[in-house]
Amino acid sequence: MAGIPAIYADWLGEALPGPVRGEARSTCEACPLCEGRFRVDVKCCGYVPRLPNYLVGRVLRAGGRGAETVRARLDARVSVTPLGLGIPPDYAAAWTLVERTTGFGTDPELVCPHFDDGRCSIWANREAVCTTWFCRLDRGAVGQAFWLELRAFLQLLERVLARHALRQVGIDPSVRPVPWGRFVDDREALFLATADAVAGLSWSEVRELGGFELSVRRRALKAAWLAREHPAPVTEPVVPGVFTASRQEGRAHLVGWSEYDALDLPDAVLDQLDDPASLPTEVVRALVDHGILVEAHQEAASRAP
Repeated sequence: MAGIPAIYADWLGEALPGPVRGEARSTCEACPLCEGRFRVDVKCCGYVPRLPNYLVGRVLRAGGRGAETVRARLDARVSVTPLGLGIPPDYAAAWTLVERTTGFGTDPELVCPHFDDGRCSIWANREAVCTTWFCRLDRGAVGQAFWLELRAFLQLLERVLARHALRQVGIDPSVRPVPWGRFVDDREALFLATADAVAGLSWSEVRELGGFELSVRRRALKAAWLAREHPAPVTEPVVPGVFTASRQEGRAHLVGWSEYDALDLPDAVLDQLDDPASLPTEVVRALVDHGILVEAHQEAASRAP
């Protein structure tokens, strides 16, 4: 389970037909978007993650720099509840403004509090959004569909398990606001206790806690996994879709489905897009995955009045 936090890896191993592969083109150590889009001192970490209580506890128990950064959020007492750490309202407003103006990954004042010297200090226990966000994907939009399904699946788990953990330590999560109970003077102890409450759960127990909603999410996730791991052959006629392209030193830089996820191919490909049958099968597959080529009936529908 490449890059999946350990707490989820075994459960996903039972929920899915096979392992979850990472994205080879998203190289965080050598950020592919730090030339021209992201600041190197921000990368894709211009975001404050919500951390469910049991992940907070796991980070604290792991110690080190990650625990220090989590304690700083706890000590600030902003958007801290027994359910976990939320996004401070002032930060959310500033993030929205930057996203609409200079863009994501451009403002060092919005860098994640867990970002430490170019690395994530809580990587082993990161939450659903950070687990499933990639700048470049091997299968383009098909890969994105899988990661979005996994994100929804993990976010459901976060909600279900955070509430279950509170019940296990004697706190009713349905009360508003959720009380700290016997942990009112030692909030860190509550988060450690919730981590312990979740640690030993089997997949069958998690599945029961998630109920019908989790079973629906699992079916959708499995379908997205199969589509990503077992690509169907391109059998329908395909034509150029909506994309941008540039040439440099014999290479074509093509941007289709996502502004982040460019394809770099030999520039001769550009001259063959109107005749896809002349391209190798694997190139056609990549061009379709990234929205450079689309099925002819889709393109015709998009142009209809």
